[in-house]
Amino acid sequence: MQLSAEQLQSNWDRLMKAIDVYVEGERKEQLKAMYTEMQEQIIFLPASGKPHYHNAFIGGYVDHVLRVLELAMKTKKFWEVSGATVDFTDEELAFAAINHDLGKVGDTNQPGYIEQTDK
Repeated sequence: MQLSAEQLQSNWDRLMKAIDVYVEGERKEQLKAMYTEMQEQIIFLPASGKPHYHNAFIGGYVDHVLRVLELAMKTKKFWEVSGATVDFTDEELAFAAINHDLGKVGDTNQPGYIEQTDK
């Protein structure tokens, strides 16, 4: 899959909006500051370094995170209408979904993505 520059930007904007919608207070500001500082690195990051794994394409990381967030929220709603006891907030769920693969990002000194060529 190949995302256009417009799709990459749109996905980034959707991620920042999700943080605005779901995360509150100082946590939101700190999270947005971190993501903004690493924007160029994150926006182009694939979700996987192995070509046959999920979202192993430029921009795949943000695309994957957005899909996980959407599915997490839908799953929570399904649980609620099915009568399950939900003992967490939307903020807690969204924070976990948005950051579930954060370790793949690396840091400001070195990238987390290292292309893998082994099988």
